[in-house]
Amino acid sequence: MSGSSDGAALEAAARRHEAAGRLDAAFSGYVEAARVFLHVARSASDATTRQTARLGSTRALERAQKIKAVRGDLQAPPTDASSVEAQTLVLQRGAIVHGLKLVDTAEAATVSLPEPALSAQQLDAPATWTEPRALNSATTLHDDSIRPEAITQHAVPNCSLVAGLIVCYEHHRRFGSNLHLRCLVDASAAEAACKSTGTIGIALHVNGKTRHLAISPRLPVDAKGALMTCKAGKGLWAPLVEKAFMTVMGGYDFRGSFSCTDLQLLTGRIPEIYRLQSAEFRSQAVWQQLSTAFGEGRCVLTAGTGSGMPDRPDLPLIARHNYAVLGPCCSRAT
Repeated sequence: MSGSSDGAALEAAARRHEAAGRLDAAFSGYVEAARVFLHVARSASDATTRQTARLGSTRALERAQKIKAVRGDLQAPPTDASSVEAQTLVLQRGAIVHGLKLVDTAEAATVSLPEPALSAQQLDAPATWTEPRALNSATTLHDDSIRPEAITQHAVPNCSLVAGLIVCYEHHRRFGSNLHLRCLVDASAAEAACKSTGTIGIALHVNGKTRHLAISPRLPVDAKGALMTCKAGKGLWAPLVEKAFMTVMGGYDFRGSFSCTDLQLLTGRIPEIYRLQSAEFRSQAVWQQLSTAFGEGRCVLTAGTGSGMPDRPDLPLIARHNYAVLGPCCSRAT
């Protein structure tokens, strides 16, 4: 079958099966309808047909997911996992994260998502949501005067994210890349929202593609009016990106991650991971590759420690922590 009319016919048949209580047939019908609609959405020549097909695919997929919630034993009919339709379906399912539905375009992200749940430390303060213009210190969207060491973690166990924010900011300082601001769809609009009211558009790479969401400019502060978020001097870009990230992750009560994973979400770049204790690790070759790429601005670097960090006075690192690497240097043991 092909065409929106075929997808509509499959969807209509699935609805009849569902109304009659034939959930197996209904589930299979909705899945097949979604696949047909997706094919049309990818291949149709006119925008109206593509949009109608996208809506039909979303509608059919949502019905299939609701039936799946009732009948967990149901399985979708076999399909070619490498097909465009199958991959598009996976990407479409990936738009729903922690109960929130992210969208594909900035234009569609017009309503702020609910404020993320606060962390235990924020709740103990207790923190309150406050507009940036009401903070007890002068702020701006971007404070270009600070050094990367001034970007600090606070009240949220998210060293992996903060390490990523630091190296993105340092890349901007060295190369003028604005890498740390690329999550902001429109920096000027974000700055205006911080000074008055409005929404802030954010773009994050989630589950295989760039997805958009809107957040309010409100941030959690303590009883003295001080931010209970990460800090970047007087700049609000880091707390706002952190808020968007924590919204997608389910709240500020974060259980930790890896900075390479978080950097992929921030930049869309697939990370390269080197395990220093691995028998396959080749230190000289990796050093040459990373130092050259770093000097040319082709990469950013972070490091993470495991649970079994040795107690070494010459290596003051703590276990299970992520660090920003601000510059590679060669040190020889004496």
